[in-house]
Amino acid sequence: AANEWMEALRAENPEHERLVQKGLMLFRQGLVYQLRFDGDEINAMVQDVTPAKVQLNLDFIQLSTCSCPADELCRHQLAVFFQLLSKARSVSTWVDEWRKPLMEKKVAKQLGIQKAKDLLQTAGRQKPNYDRWIAAFDESFHTIMEGNGEPKPYVITELYKVYTRRMKANAPYEQEWKLLYSLIGHVFSFKKLMGISVK
Repeated sequence: AANEWMEALRAENPEHERLVQKGLMLFRQGLVYQLRFDGDEINAMVQDVTPAKVQLNLDFIQLSTCSCPADELCRHQLAVFFQLLSKARSVSTWVDEWRKPLMEKKVAKQLGIQKAKDLLQTAGRQKPNYDRWIAAFDESFHTIMEGNGEPKPYVITELYKVYTRRMKANAPYEQEWKLLYSLIGHVFSFKKLMGISVK
């Protein structure tokens, strides 16, 4: 059930973030009561502005119900889930795991926030030399894409944007060399991405 909740709610969705916050608040204020197990279903009451009667289905959380007017998953269902989860493991750990993809995306975006002059100073412009270009691509790819270990699928897009920006910043000035540099860089990058996807 904990994994199902993690998949059903997205940390990057502001509405889901609000739901989790409200559910946590109700749980931490001790407003969940009359928790009863009935096979794979959990019945409980949540004291909100008006008391809400919650029935959680542990096999299929989408089949869970609440007496409040919400159409889908609601803060009362989350409060009951957190109450139940607290009996088995840390609620804070679950919340941290749920937020982890969002935090990793933020870190990836922060990597990309550099001034153009900083990017240029990092590696400098590459003179027309195939071996040097490949070495520079390889170093950049390793530092950005694999610098924190094997990248998670949901972070690859952000990291790749940072990598391609650095690649473009290091391109030769001359148009004829720039096109060749770009072609070699994209073929190299495609091979490296294929290597990551096989892992």
